[in-house]
Amino acid sequence: MSKQKPVPTVASVRSAAELYESGKLNKAKRILLQCLEESPQEFEALRLLGFIAGRQNEYASSAQYLQRAVEIRPTFTEGWYYLGKCFEQLKKLENAVVAYDKAIQLYPDFFEAHHDRGHACFNLRRFDDAISSLAVACKLLPASADSWLYLGAAYGEKNNHAAAIECLERVLILSPQNLIALGSLANAYAALSMHVEAVRVYEKMLVVNPDEKLVRGYIFYIKMYLADWSDYEAEKQFFTDEAGHGAPRITPFIAAAISDSPKLQLQIASRHGAAFRQKPIEKRQHDKPHDKIRLAYLSSDYHAHATSVLMLDILKNHDRDKFEVMGISFGLDQFSDLTKDIRSSFDQFIDVKGKTNHEAAALLRDLEIDIAVDLKGYTFNARPEILAYRPAPIQVNYLGYPGTMGVDFIDYLIADKFVIPEDEQAFYSESIVTLPGSYQPNGRNRPASATATNRKAHGLPESGIVFCSFNSPYKNNPATFDLWMALLRKVENSVLWLLSESKQFEANLCAEAASRGIDSSRLVFAGKVRFDAHLARFSLADIFLDSLPYGAHTTASDALWANVPVVTCVGSTFPGRVGQSVLEALEMPELITHSLPEYFDLAYELATDPEMLRDIREKIAGKVKTSRLFDARRYTKELEQAYSEMVKIHQAGNSPRNIIVPDLLGE
Repeated sequence: MSKQKPVPTVASVRSAAELYESGKLNKAKRILLQCLEESPQEFEALRLLGFIAGRQNEYASSAQYLQRAVEIRPTFTEGWYYLGKCFEQLKKLENAVVAYDKAIQLYPDFFEAHHDRGHACFNLRRFDDAISSLAVACKLLPASADSWLYLGAAYGEKNNHAAAIECLERVLILSPQNLIALGSLANAYAALSMHVEAVRVYEKMLVVNPDEKLVRGYIFYIKMYLADWSDYEAEKQFFTDEAGHGAPRITPFIAAAISDSPKLQLQIASRHGAAFRQKPIEKRQHDKPHDKIRLAYLSSDYHAHATSVLMLDILKNHDRDKFEVMGISFGLDQFSDLTKDIRSSFDQFIDVKGKTNHEAAALLRDLEIDIAVDLKGYTFNARPEILAYRPAPIQVNYLGYPGTMGVDFIDYLIADKFVIPEDEQAFYSESIVTLPGSYQPNGRNRPASATATNRKAHGLPESGIVFCSFNSPYKNNPATFDLWMALLRKVENSVLWLLSESKQFEANLCAEAASRGIDSSRLVFAGKVRFDAHLARFSLADIFLDSLPYGAHTTASDALWANVPVVTCVGSTFPGRVGQSVLEALEMPELITHSLPEYFDLAYELATDPEMLRDIREKIAGKVKTSRLFDARRYTKELEQAYSEMVKIHQAGNSPRNIIVPDLLGE
């Protein structure tokens, strides 16, 4: 007859508990393990071992003990909560949410469980759930700065910036020097075009911590939206010097807006991109060629946005016998006619905004995508982290960001010989695809050119030349504005029509005009309007003036579609050469200049020679119908040739290389 094992004594567990409370964790652990050997279902031993493992950062072990404990005693509220904490540490966020839910069911007013559930949901990109949990946490403990902080961040991710501001201001009442809250608050103000407020908060960040390295750059960038150029040249030189010393203080996008050096832009992009590097996701089991090339376009802009305007006809014209085309969206739902059209132009449209970067990458891998195309780069709401996991064998930077990403997980950049001349390809980390026309896709999907009601309705004079520049305000700068004011000075009764986002921008620009001897009444400001109205009002403009060093992109094509001549000066980087690219594709090289004096002379000549201006506009109207710029079918064939060549290079086992796509001559 076998001898029965003794049941652990209450004294043994009590002794272990006392050791645990006094911080002698290993001694307690040894006693408890002995207890479990003798009685595997001993709840108190499992409970204490779970807590000990957690305190020793052994989260997998802690989760195992606590899981067993809650199975034995499902009403163990604290056990469910700490099980959730372990799952969060193990990056098993879905499991963490389930555990927190169990704790909340047992104790509805459990602040920590609501707070941590909100945190887990936020990291799962389940922002509605995060808001629900964090709102309860804030109600239960209004003095929790961290709960208000995450609630504000969740509202920000939902583009509810007004609610985000309210939450973040609560954080700063509780914790006035909270740098994360200050940065998020400044971003929220900027998103609402409350630029003065954004600058004020960013400046407070520098008071709290002068070493916040990117904040000075953000202040400079936001001031560009305000036309606050009080320290423009000095700050620009500072950022150039700092980047040259290997310590960039600006993001790649800001660098694109102010730098005329492709080498500097590469340096800044490389430093910025280093933060996104990830361990590549586990590769798919089979890498065999598909019957069709599986193509995925990644963007947050599948709505009424410039990217969708440019891409719509290209997506519709993809050869479905050779390509399977998928749209991967991580943007918020913003419904419009264009939203419907762009979504229906894909063979599959997949919304990943609720997925983590790793989950989105795993999806691309599981879909066996051959070519993943990032349409965002380093622009607003981009998620380069997805492709950092290397989910596709071929990954491409295209259209949204006019420059190099400076990373090794992007293989190709789609360009043309104008935006990236051959002798500057060394300043790009990607292999360069050179299309035979403009890199910029266009179709004839824009509304037919309409005529706006009348000039007076838009604040324009009944007669006289209307120069316009509907570029975003950050593209304006003192040097370009000097030239524009010189034009107004020389062309009598002319006005300059500009896009505005704030009254402060208008006031500052009027002051800049006055300081150059130009009456502020000769500046006319236009707000943002629907796309069809935007195109229609172009009919009231006579000449579109491009900017430097970051010129018009989609806006240049919009102006040309409306038969408005675009006068451009070729810059020294990709963002400043797009005007040249689209005008060459339109077969209008006479509108391209190569110096600011030449730019001025051409704009002046057009403004003072009515017959020349009329002839140019008539020529543009004809070229819009016949040139390659708006020929989506031809463009798509050439783009597909590039994609096919990428696949061919990969299947041959070769590394990416530069590709020159031949002119298909409209076949």
